[in-house]
Amino acid sequence: MMKRIAVLGHFAFGSDATGGQITKTRVIGEELVRRYGDDEVSLKDTKGGSKALLTMPYTTLQLLRSHQNVVVMPSRKGILVIIPLFAFFNLFFNRKLHYVVIGGWLPLFASKHPIYRSFLKRFHQIYVETHLMHDELSKQGINNAIVLPNCKKLDICPENNLFRQETSPLPLCTFSRVNREKGIGIAIEAVRKANEALGKMAFTLDIFGNIEEPEWFHELLEEQSDVIKYKGTIPFDKSTAVLSKYYLLLFPTFYDGEGFPGTLIDALAAGIPAVASNWMANAEIVEDGKTGFIIEPKSSDSLSALLVELAHRHDTLLTMRMNCIQKAADYQPEHVVDILAENI
Repeated sequence: MMKRIAVLGHFAFGSDATGGQITKTRVIGEELVRRYGDDEVSLKDTKGGSKALLTMPYTTLQLLRSHQNVVVMPSRKGILVIIPLFAFFNLFFNRKLHYVVIGGWLPLFASKHPIYRSFLKRFHQIYVETHLMHDELSKQGINNAIVLPNCKKLDICPENNLFRQETSPLPLCTFSRVNREKGIGIAIEAVRKANEALGKMAFTLDIFGNIEEPEWFHELLEEQSDVIKYKGTIPFDKSTAVLSKYYLLLFPTFYDGEGFPGTLIDALAAGIPAVASNWMANAEIVEDGKTGFIIEPKSSDSLSALLVELAHRHDTLLTMRMNCIQKAADYQPEHVVDILAENI
């Protein structure tokens, strides 16, 4: 019996979800199962690295043979194999192929690999995270892309639990992978400069996430150990409760693969304004002055100047917290996956 939908991606079944790739794959897959039921939806895990890729021709044929729609969610490396295989074998099956993109790197990849543009055009629909990505693909002649924002199944912070502390030190946080490109060093330097400018410990900074450059990061911690603390990782479904205890979330990223960062959804759900760099599509997601602030990229001076300005704007930030929790509802899976469901 032919099923309606197959979803192929890195679900990492049997392990805790860490990182945007696994989290988004699980959220999309679980929402489709909720809508259509186990009898109509198959979830196929690509966990296994190179071994899984070696068996991908068989997997491709199996999924196309037994499903009306196939949704693929490959990683940056997985696209090299998965997209051409489905584009080719579907010539014999004529199924609806859906590519849900994770991250913001696809337009640059397509510009460097013309052959993949022809493969992408054979998909029924490509779901990109931002309007910036959509427009950049359109310029390359890829006109089957539509915007499907990132989404997370999160508890939205109740209004009566919103952060209201007004005394120093005010707690700040970062909530992303811990490396240079995510702007962790910039955040640390900006907090130091802001405290110096204010003449006191006005802010502290807690850092959450997987450490990807341990030697570099631990050197930074040693230099600012009284103000900066590493707080480990948090399961994605606990982020709202943890982040709601902070004054602001700092996100001065300059990562070249940034799409619609999940940390910005976490911030909205927690009622915590995000201070994000004007990088990739951040300004499309963070409404400057309403749900957060946009700063100059790669600039600790820009961030520290804003922190000094915000040290006493408690009433303004409380209004912004209300805006955040109202906006968070837009990125719940039951709303976002409507866009995918309309094309199935």
